[in-house]
Amino acid sequence: MSIFNKLDRDKKTVTGVGSALVDILAREADVFLEKVGAVKGGMQYVDDAVIDQTVRMLASPPFVVPGGSACNTVMGVARL
Repeated sequence: MSIFNKLDRDKKTVTGVGSALVDILAREADVFLEKVGAVKGGMQYVDDAVIDQTVRMLASPPFVVPGGSACNTVMGVARL
């Protein structure tokens, strides 16, 4: 049985399919960017090893925020 059979037909359904991207946010001085070879205001895709190494270098725990275009689009539609 499909989950779509259980939906309330009076409501609209929006389904988003996309990559499970997340943003990892932290407050650090500009010198930290130099240390890790990053550019202020930039973005870079990295693997798990780089993420783990960088997070260990942070002064305090980061904030993890879901992102990606599918997630952002569905969140925007939900607020309409």
